[in-house]
Amino acid sequence: CIFDSSLPQQIARILHQKGLQSVIIEGGAKTLQLFIDAGLWDEARVFESAEQWGQGIHAPRLEALCVRSEKIENNNLTWYYHYDQRNHF
Repeated sequence: CIFDSSLPQQIARILHQKGLQSVIIEGGAKTLQLFIDAGLWDEARVFESAEQWGQGIHAPRLEALCVRSEKIENNNLTWYYHYDQRNHF
């Protein structure tokens, strides 16, 4: 297996061959953006804090349907569904 820009598709193919239908991806911004760009996601849960730590890495870009938001202490937790999933919820 050669890992390049098609990494998410390769991972999905291998997991499917092994009979897995669900996986949680936790990664850095680049890893998450690869899966987002490939359209290989159904749901994202985004935690946002009111605190700012100065400069850092930008969060992945996400075109999605916001379905729920909840305040947890000084933080917000928002659930997003992939826009292609709208008709299923």
